[in-house]
Amino acid sequence: MIISKLFGFDSQKHSIKAEILAGITTFLTMAYILAVNPAVFSALPGMPSGSVFTATALASIIGTQVMAKLEAARKAGKPIDGHAPGLMGEERKQYAQAGITSDHECSSLEEGRLCIEVGMKPMASLHH
Repeated sequence: MIISKLFGFDSQKHSIKAEILAGITTFLTMAYILAVNPAVFSALPGMPSGSVFTATALASIIGTQVMAKLEAARKAGKPIDGHAPGLMGEERKQYAQAGITSDHECSSLEEGRLCIEVGMKPMASLHH
């Protein structure tokens, strides 16, 4: 099937209807954000509407590309390194659950221990 080749669609895990609905929802959400952000932020001094629109669009494009690269790394079984100094407690657990496998910004023994507890590989950061 062409959809399988182009998009990696697996009919055992997904349905065409759900994917189309997700695509429409994503499109409408992004259209809303592109319309509302400039209206809200252009009310602030030094925030021209066109610049806010462009920044929002670029941030969305870059964010989408980053998420695609992270998913490709995850599917390939590659580690995903983190960068979250000071992240503790429930937030650290959620960070690990999102697929981050290590953190090269652990700057305390407590952070390092928590990394290990949630299944991450801590790396020491010696700068302050």
